[in-house]
Amino acid sequence: MRIGAFCAAAVLLLPFAGCGPATSANPITDPKASKRDQRLEGAWIFQSDDKKTIMHFTLRKEHEFRILVANNKGDAGDAVYDASSSEAGNRRFLNVRIRKVDEAGVRTVGDGHVLVWYEVSDEGVLKLRLSKSDGFAKAIDGEKLKGEVTRDKKKVLGVKVTDSSQNLAEYLAKSNLDDDFGDAVELKKLNEPDDDK
Repeated sequence: MRIGAFCAAAVLLLPFAGCGPATSANPITDPKASKRDQRLEGAWIFQSDDKKTIMHFTLRKEHEFRILVANNKGDAGDAVYDASSSEAGNRRFLNVRIRKVDEAGVRTVGDGHVLVWYEVSDEGVLKLRLSKSDGFAKAIDGEKLKGEVTRDKKKVLGVKVTDSSQNLAEYLAKSNLDDDFGDAVELKKLNEPDDDK
């Protein structure tokens, strides 16, 4: 997969600075035991300057979503994901797996989960915050979580949390999420057309 496409996939096409969110070998909670957040179902739009990005959540399995992403510039890259929702304390997260296409055109699910903290307002606004490598690197260095940190000198290049789902959930239930997740990006819910009209 090209670096540009990987970055697009890794950050769900949201305008976060840089590429390389922290990933986790395990989801925050077991997807089969998690209650899917049905508020996410449907289409959401993010608009920035002259670019509009649509993120569409569809039901994939009893406990998972398929996320399709497209924009009006045609540069979405390989923007198909599988995701499950998790709760840690009173906080809600997505465990997102990138769906890759190999040279033969076969889709496979990527290793690890990109962690996304989200909130849905009563007004139909979805706020997404992507996991930050720097924040999770500090948690690993401080032995709050088990994981692997890749560095070039002092710069963090990548982080993979290898701890259990239970320990990850306990950490996220109590941690300062502003340290571990980036700035919020807001998407607005697109209203479904009324078939009765």
